[in-house]
Amino acid sequence: MKMTPEQQRLKERFLEPETRCGTYISAERKAAWKVLLDMLEIVIGICERNSLTYYISSGSLLGAVRHGGIIPWDDDVDVEMPRADYDRFLDLVQDELPAGYFAQTSATDEEFI
Repeated sequence: MKMTPEQQRLKERFLEPETRCGTYISAERKAAWKVLLDMLEIVIGICERNSLTYYISSGSLLGAVRHGGIIPWDDDVDVEMPRADYDRFLDLVQDELPAGYFAQTSATDEEFI
């Protein structure tokens, strides 16, 4: 998908510190957000390639609507899907993740809650 000039500027300046809603957002926090957004793109790609239903929820949905992005003090992304699609996602995810990524669940890590 081709980016508009405004989207390109936003992408180029994404890691620059800023103050949003009275909260200072450091370059380090934005770097963490970039990792979250990269992971979200991977999840979306897996879901779309396999016709799985997904949607953002909770603070991620609130941030998208109220802040036009991540809530300034948030540090996660909330994704939900119907149980059948989630079970299928778990069956597919290990084979579809790029190198360096893994899905951590109670089935893959006995110490994971």
